[in-house]
Amino acid sequence: MEDGKGLTTGENVTLEIDGDAKPPLSADIVILLEEVSCLKGTKVSQMMKILDHAMKSKGITENRYAIIGFGGKSSFGKPHIRTISGRVWTHTTLFKLPRNIAMDGDNNGSLYAAIKLATQLPFRAGVSKNLISFTCGDEGCGENKLYADILTLLVENDIKLHMLTPTGFTTKVSTYTLLPYNVCNKQMIILCQLDLTETM
Repeated sequence: MEDGKGLTTGENVTLEIDGDAKPPLSADIVILLEEVSCLKGTKVSQMMKILDHAMKSKGITENRYAIIGFGGKSSFGKPHIRTISGRVWTHTTLFKLPRNIAMDGDNNGSLYAAIKLATQLPFRAGVSKNLISFTCGDEGCGENKLYADILTLLVENDIKLHMLTPTGFTTKVSTYTLLPYNVCNKQMIILCQLDLTETM
């Protein structure tokens, strides 16, 4: 537990806002980074600092970040954990994309496999659990047979998925060129218009 106490087998604790065991106002965020050329120059580190500042302004502090890469060349095609300063999880002050990410993949990565790996990371109890995917926007949400399984996995683990893409996307209503939230479920909240063309 976050207070340093452990649980024995069969023991459980209910975290309640008004109870004795309060859930921490904090978030664990996993970046799912497609290592492809269309995302080269994306300022992921800067975006995470802006996000962390926004969360802290709402009282959500002590946030942690992790990176899972996928879609790169050769052995980096399959989902893999990218460590930051030798750790899986880090705070925003240390968050920086590793320099050895080539961003030269061939768009054959599986976002679904990356999500599955992310759900296996050791999240903290009671915190908000979030995945933020950075992709080229061509993963075809809802078309893959794994979609239902991944959706169930996210719901059962109380993990939220946010999708960011540098390209426009089309809905039944209109075409947008901003960054969508939760496109797979057709629930769109426009985050902001970000300049994705400068160096990280």
